[in-house]
Amino acid sequence: MAIETAGAMLRENPDCLWAGKPWRMEVTDEGGRILFTLDFALRQPKPEG
Repeated sequence: MAIETAGAMLRENPDCLWAGKPWRMEVTDEGGRILFTLDFALRQPKPEG
């Protein structure tokens, strides 16, 4: 579910990653404890050659 939610958020606001800042989603349980994190960052490819 976290991956689907992150995908939907990025589809709605794709420029958030191209702003040059990494983006993190923390997935928590009902008690607020972090179960895992998803980190996203976009980078331009290095020129070939």
